[in-house]
Amino acid sequence: MFKELPDVDTHPCFSPTACSRYTRMHLPVAPRCNIRCNYCNRRFDCSNESRPGVTSRLLKPNEALAAVRKAVESMPHLKVIGIAGPGDPLANKETFETLRLVRDEFPAMTLCMSTNGLLLPEKIDEILNAGVAFLTVTVNAVDPNIGKHIYEYVFEGGVVLRGEEAARKLITKQLAGIEMISKCGVIIKVNTVVCPGVNDHHIPKIAERLRDFVYAMNLMPLIPVENTPFSHISPPDPNALNMLREVCEVHIPIQIRHCRQCRADSVGFLGLSCYTINDLLEKKQPAKELDYIAVRVALATSDGLYVDKQFGVTDTFWIYDVTPKSFRLVEKRNVRQYCFGKISSSSINDVIGRLRDCQVVICKHIGHKPRQELLAAGVEPQDFSGTIPEAIEKVVRKRFGQFVIEAVSSDLEVVA
Repeated sequence: MFKELPDVDTHPCFSPTACSRYTRMHLPVAPRCNIRCNYCNRRFDCSNESRPGVTSRLLKPNEALAAVRKAVESMPHLKVIGIAGPGDPLANKETFETLRLVRDEFPAMTLCMSTNGLLLPEKIDEILNAGVAFLTVTVNAVDPNIGKHIYEYVFEGGVVLRGEEAARKLITKQLAGIEMISKCGVIIKVNTVVCPGVNDHHIPKIAERLRDFVYAMNLMPLIPVENTPFSHISPPDPNALNMLREVCEVHIPIQIRHCRQCRADSVGFLGLSCYTINDLLEKKQPAKELDYIAVRVALATSDGLYVDKQFGVTDTFWIYDVTPKSFRLVEKRNVRQYCFGKISSSSINDVIGRLRDCQVVICKHIGHKPRQELLAAGVEPQDFSGTIPEAIEKVVRKRFGQFVIEAVSSDLEVVA
């Protein structure tokens, strides 16, 4: 199992504490893809939608480098340059040309890549030579009998494969490539698209199979897209998705909960998923950035009305995403109480591990030991006794002070 590495703390896609402090940039230089997934349609783009495989324009390597220069000038917190499509980066020679250009001019920038993994075993040397430190591989099944329902075809070695044969080829290459590159020091995240009725029951098997090779797992809800075979499938229920994460974290403890399923041309903070390279190049400025960057807050409450539980005795946290203008309930998250019986650092860390994606934790009281552990994990602990809107108002004033009008609570909107 991997230990937390310092670089992870500045990668907004791998670290929940980094996503509100550092920005990333996806360069859309890789249009060609060698597989067809039944949930993917890359043929149209709406500037207001955020989903993988979408871009408003394709860039050539030199154009991508010019875009990075502009971003560096205007975004002092830019830490990560990634290539995530709109096709598969490993199926496009422009990917490595672009990465070399960025690495040579901006050697301190962290380089990242996303892939379906079909060409991963053959491309490991190129990935390492390009200086890629972080790799995301989308693995939706480790059983060809399930994978055959997810992939329409796989194009490999000049041959189009379909059905179970296609799924078996892809899965074999993914598993071999992940195991090989994990031994080279590259930090790996596995993305899995949760497709209800197709692979949701199988996902714990993916986590179990990859547990020794990946740093984190990101369960992404299916986004139904028109003109795809999965357009009729509804996204998974948020509570069911959270329960699935709880099962998977037995095998892969770091479960990503802050993902925004970003476009292939996203730039800026994760909360600015629809601020694109096109906007950057056309010198369009987003509205006040912090209006869009949600702070994730965990509140210890027994009824959803008052903050009335202490950190060590609560068995449920209500998780909210908070902006200066609204707050939205994301989920109710169960944790294991640790104040009954022997208190240990491991039992405290179990609870903190469940709150990794939160920037603020608010309880009626937080003891000295968990307070220190929360701070060490980059999470701000707060003691507070009162209503949830009052607790949210306190967060808004502290985090977004200069952007908030005087009467905060009267203007905050609860989003259903």
